[in-house]
Amino acid sequence: MNAQPAAPHGGLSAVVITYNEEHNIARCLEALRGLADELVVLDSYSTDRTPELCRQLGARFHQHAFDDYASQKNRALALARHEWVLSLDADEVPSPELAQAIREAIRGGRADAFRLNRLPFHGKTPIRHGDWHPDFQTRLFRRGEGTWQGMLVHERLALAPGARVADLDGLLFHHTVRDIRQHQDQANRFSTLKALEDRRRGRRFNWFLALVKPPLKFLRHYVLKLGFLDGFHGYLIARMAAHETFLRFMKLRELDDDSAA
Repeated sequence: MNAQPAAPHGGLSAVVITYNEEHNIARCLEALRGLADELVVLDSYSTDRTPELCRQLGARFHQHAFDDYASQKNRALALARHEWVLSLDADEVPSPELAQAIREAIRGGRADAFRLNRLPFHGKTPIRHGDWHPDFQTRLFRRGEGTWQGMLVHERLALAPGARVADLDGLLFHHTVRDIRQHQDQANRFSTLKALEDRRRGRRFNWFLALVKPPLKFLRHYVLKLGFLDGFHGYLIARMAAHETFLRFMKLRELDDDSAA
């Protein structure tokens, strides 16, 4: 996949990676159409209506097999044509206040990269406590000032030395999960990726950690980070975080058993 030729100085490319995001992508792209000069979508061969919706909404649509989040986001970044890049996930939408702050940031040039504060939603409920919020992520940056790094999960934007970073007003709405079923599916998927990443880092299963870390994860979310203030949803998020941690250790144990066989 070759990078696209650069456009004249200025402008904003909104870049999104997708896989089976028919429930989210239209909302995301509709919010970006009046903000970005181009919409770029890199898809991992979705089997739902994601490709159709992206093309209908005017995005430049590309596909590439998924290896890991950092690699896929770097491929998408290479497709951007404009000076500024806004890198989002399909379940993220800038608030009107954030959209205006992005316009002003690009015009003002007071920094080379900007952090956005994500506000997650569990279903239709905003989550303002626990490990989910506040959640500052560097997502707006000059093209050439940052690349994505990471393994299977935990990707982060590594900025060039000396790059100036500032925070923007407004919120990036993150429609994290629609319902409990999707939350369970997400926990299963992420625990698998994290166990594989642990294995790549040379970590091995440990019964003590497997028994201790899940309840500690719950206490961190629900008590130390005030997740109880989010009511039922705060409790559910804390329980699912603990469950995902337990699954991660159990799957690491299976990987250890498979390698020993």
